[in-house]
Amino acid sequence: MLLAACAGESNFPTASGSSTFRIVNAIPTSPSIALLIEERSIAAAEYKGTSAPSEFDDLDYTFNFEAFLPGSAARTRLASMFVDTQRDLAYTFLVSGDLATPTITLWQQPLREWSATATVFAVRFAHAADSLGAVDMYFQAPGVAPVLGEQVATVQFGEESPAVDLPAADYVLTVTTPNDPNDVLFRSTVIKPAVAAGYSVTLFAADANDIDPIAVRLLADNGAEQRVVGENSTPLVRYFHATQNLATSDVYTDDMLMDQIIANHSYRDVTAELPLAAGSYTLTYTAAGNVGAILLEDDIAAVQGTKYEYYALGEAGSLGGFLWQPDRRPVETLAKFSFLHTATNHDTVDLYILSAGDDLAAASPRFVNLRIGSAPVNASLQAGDFELYLTPNGAKTVLAGPIAFSPALGDILNYLSYDNVDPAIADVVAIPLP
Repeated sequence: MLLAACAGESNFPTASGSSTFRIVNAIPTSPSIALLIEERSIAAAEYKGTSAPSEFDDLDYTFNFEAFLPGSAARTRLASMFVDTQRDLAYTFLVSGDLATPTITLWQQPLREWSATATVFAVRFAHAADSLGAVDMYFQAPGVAPVLGEQVATVQFGEESPAVDLPAADYVLTVTTPNDPNDVLFRSTVIKPAVAAGYSVTLFAADANDIDPIAVRLLADNGAEQRVVGENSTPLVRYFHATQNLATSDVYTDDMLMDQIIANHSYRDVTAELPLAAGSYTLTYTAAGNVGAILLEDDIAAVQGTKYEYYALGEAGSLGGFLWQPDRRPVETLAKFSFLHTATNHDTVDLYILSAGDDLAAASPRFVNLRIGSAPVNASLQAGDFELYLTPNGAKTVLAGPIAFSPALGDILNYLSYDNVDPAIADVVAIPLP
């Protein structure tokens, strides 16, 4: 018997267009979360962040969400979502809840093509702060007080409002409790959206890097991110006296040496976080009680809504300092470790981070050629028992160590090297969080 096959239509789906896909990470203690379309990685986002959009045909897909978890060399699948996509839509996956069993919320909006003559921008208002109830959001000109009925959106956690078109101008975001414009939870500094662009003004839960009670991001549809800070969010600075070559000092922020911010700042002293209005300053260190004896001058600039650490350091005759923005957000899958070398008796050093009991002679340093005044180095560690050693660069002579420590997941560990009275050794000291 002869069988003949008949030609027919393909069983494969046919695309009629395309759509875009991106991720927003709203889990406060999470590592970076990856977005996969089927088994292909297309994006990733840190907490309070988003990804650039990826464009694909309007077919049906299973989207997967993965992250690196403790004890695994490969990413672990956290969740999946099937989506029968439609053409000309922008899809955003909001990842929230617990890292072990995250909640995936799908936002979608029409894709927009902007004309060259556009004079407006499009903005949506989203709520990704799981610790916050429903809110009213006002988006108005600077100086305009919110009035009930003029809110641009009322949103609960997990919601994003439809887009509204607004003319190019300066705006201020005000967040209040529902139906009470006088109960202000957050009011921003001036926001300047660009014309012919789409944005999502998104609320997140504040973390240890934030000063405001709510963290706000202006997430552009192209993946760009802008931090939105509160109008009264004064910068905070913690000051470190980190050189034995600087005498006990008073510290001033004005040219006339009238605005004293610290008195009797001595070697190894670490202050609390002190407010400093946003702007540019010359920090002046004088001998304690003697404004006529200037010991150190350094120009710094502080940005509103930012936490800093300032380190006074250096050798005699070349004193200086630098302003540093620390990362204090805990991540539940790792411990964050930082180290700063300030011990002037030892120009360059190597730092070893060894598992407890490992032989220093057979080990390689984690960080090499660390110089005085270079920025702190950072590492991610797993939970366990470790030992620190500090040696001269390229040598195994022990300057400090073994210093035992046992981080837990989520810990923030900060260490400094200081000079010891014995110039042949150094002290490595743990600096607690403020």
